[in-house]
Order: sequence, then structure tokens, then C-alpha cells
Amino acid sequence: MPKDKDFRDFAIYFFLVTFIILFVYYVPDYYFLEVAVAEPSSAVLSIVGVQAPVHFARGVVLVGNYSVARECTGIQVMAVFLGLILPLPGVSWRRKLLSLGLLFSLLYGANLFRVALEYYLVNTGILPWSLAHYPLSLVLGVFGVFLLVLVNDRVIPEFSEYIFSLMSLLESSFGRYKRS
Repeated sequence: MPKDKDFRDFAIYFFLVTFIILFVYYVPDYYFLEVAVAEPSSAVLSIVGVQAPVHFARGVVLVGNYSVARECTGIQVMAVFLGLILPLPGVSWRRKLLSLGLLFSLLYGANLFRVALEYYLVNTGILPWSLAHYPLSLVLGVFGVFLLVLVNDRVIPEFSEYIFSLMSLLESSFGRYKRS
């Protein structure tokens, strides 16, 4: 019976994680966040001598000639952390909110750096857009998420314990179907 209860708890957690991630990412209009990324990125670029004025055209936010879309805001990473942390059982709301506040602040700062760096690399001719935007974003993103997981683990060590217990539950539940 405890195994059934554990699996039910996992199913509820999985449903809540999925719902929160999809809701946070797809439902709100993130125009305000696009502006909140574009304007400081433009300011950082002007400090290093690169002029990248912010423009608004038909609901699109531009830094110089490049649009800042929802994907540029880092909201997909925050949606995942919100989804994983909010339904986490046995952790106080105070620690959840502390962790999410730290994660959001660090993510926002790192994202501003990333947007400004990409713009700088492209407009100074160091890298073409195809390299500055996609591969560089991927590398910075993976490294950034790794650091965010480490920060979260300092505030909510139960997070990694819970995730590993879920992995063990799945392995024990479905492990019997493995080929020998």
C-alpha cells in the first residue's frame, strides 16, 4: 500500500508541475517582461559604448534591430523552477518564496548579461547572429541552470532529495520491465 500512496503522490506532483509550467509559460502576456529585459540591456550596452536604443513597433520590443521575444526573457526557466518548487511537499512557503526570489533575481541578472553580450558580439562583428544567439545561449543557459540548481539546493535541500526519491520510485515501479 505505501508504494501505491507514493505513486499517487508522484502523480499529483507531476500533474501540478506540468500544469504550473504550462500555465506560467503560455497564459500571461510577457510584454512587460520583454520591456524589462530590453531597457536595462540597452543601458548596459551604452555603458560599454554600443548604442542599442529600445524601440516599440506593433507590440514588438526591439533592442537596436533585434526583437526581444518571450523566449529572450528567461521565463521558460522560471516557469520550470516555479513548477518544480511550488508543489514541493514538506517545505515551508517562506523557504519556497525565498528560493524563488533568489532564483528570479539571479536569472534576471544573468539574462540581461546574456542579451547584452549577444548584441555586443554580433554588432562588433566578433560573432555572427547564428553563433551568438543559439549556441552561445545554449552554453550560457546550461551553465546558468546548473548554478541556479546549486543555489536552490542551498535554500531547499529537500528539493534534490525529493527528486531523487521520485527517480527511485519510478525505477522500482518500472524497473521490473527492464530487459535482462
